[in-house]
Amino acid sequence: MVAALISLGFTSVLPENNFRLLVHQNRSNISEEQFDSALEKIKQAYEPVIKDRGAELVILKDWMDTTVNAYAFRENNQWYISFYGGMARHSEMTEDGFLLTACHAIGHHLGGFPRVEWSSVEANADYFSTLKCLRRIWSNGDSIEVVAKMEIDRPVKEKCEKQWKKELDQAICMRSAMAGKSLARLLSVLVGEDSFPEFRAPDETVVTKTNESHINSQCRLDTYFQGALCDADWKIPAGENDPNSGACRFRHVGGRPACWYYEKPTFSISQFEKFIF
Repeated sequence: MVAALISLGFTSVLPENNFRLLVHQNRSNISEEQFDSALEKIKQAYEPVIKDRGAELVILKDWMDTTVNAYAFRENNQWYISFYGGMARHSEMTEDGFLLTACHAIGHHLGGFPRVEWSSVEANADYFSTLKCLRRIWSNGDSIEVVAKMEIDRPVKEKCEKQWKKELDQAICMRSAMAGKSLARLLSVLVGEDSFPEFRAPDETVVTKTNESHINSQCRLDTYFQGALCDADWKIPAGENDPNSGACRFRHVGGRPACWYYEKPTFSISQFEKFIF
């Protein structure tokens, strides 16, 4: 099944890898019931959204499969997301991190611009996952109580409390960022990076062309964090052609990081004249 998806060019949540984890090699605290529960939350949240677009959400899942990855693809009016137990069993994966993985897969379908054909590019699916998806799922939940029991990295706590006024919004921001840390650390292990990504050390790279492929773990962590900080209304759909629709502007708090996203500068007439003369 996995080989077939790859050969047809369907998009993967993580870079292709040879990691395999059998059921008895479960190195996380995620059970099969939690695996199923996370995907049921995605179904309940996004089945109606995708139906409104004239399509059908199809979730494929196989707890027994050893693959450490997940996929998104389309066939006619059926929009698929596909998940494997190996992904949930990795030692760096948390329950929230796995839900974020599912949000990323949905983000390929609904993350909007920038995209390649039907699919939102990899990092934009990351951005969507904390900007829209987790916020939708946790908007009426127990995030305050959950976060109270978590160890939150200091930069996350400080920035989330500064950016958001309501306690629930602060909690969702913190919870989303820490879910992002789980998935970014998993990526770091898979690709063999020398160190784990850190909130206190954002990627300072400035691209001159939007990166449409998988990005490094630090840039990915930065993207999750910025999505969590963005105060745009999660109910506004991501723009299909306008990257600023329902999102925070580039180079503002909560905007897409420059380590993967490039937005062509725009100048007013007065700015242009000043620049020329």
